Amino acid sequence: MNIAKKLALLTILSAIATTPSSGATTTAGDNIRVSFHEPSQFADIDYDGMNSDKGQQVVLDRIRSVFAESANSWLPPSYQLEVTVRDIDLAGEYEPHREASFPRVVKEIYTPRIKFDYRVLDANGTIVREGAETLRNDSFLSDPARAFRANQEVAYEVSQLIRDWSNKMKRDKLS
Repeated sequence: MNIAKKLALLTILSAIATTPSSGATTTAGDNIRVSFHEPSQFADIDYDGMNSDKGQQVVLDRIRSVFAESANSWLPPSYQLEVTVRDIDLAGEYEPHREASFPRVVKEIYTPRIKFDYRVLDANGTIVREGAETLRNDSFLSDPARAFRANQEVAYEVSQLIRDWSNKMKRDKLS
């Protein structure tokens, strides 16, 4: 096993070992709340190829933290963001004819996708913006940063969809 693969495996094992068990709903920040509606029904949150609870929790924790990190760039301090994630489909698949120890197979047909509802509330609790989003990237393999980042970040392609959505929210500005 080469050094890059060993480092990636150590990163995965470290993330799994240090990930606390948590419920489907938690606070991602003081003013950001992310919940996962029936994560057991999500299309694909299998991080470790074993469909383990710990591996899935690594993905959910990463998605929660990406929403928090991204929203902090556009959400005013007195506002709140509530996100309910309805589905996640990570890029690639563990193909059934392969052994579990094989890596995730990434092809254009296995596009990353996330579905969520969101509400932005002002300091008085009034909804200033809300919506339902289905984000996907059919050309994710063309992303020049993907070659490096996908091996360094859990759920990179779905995380990038959230960052792109946050950038759009930042451009649109809250009224």
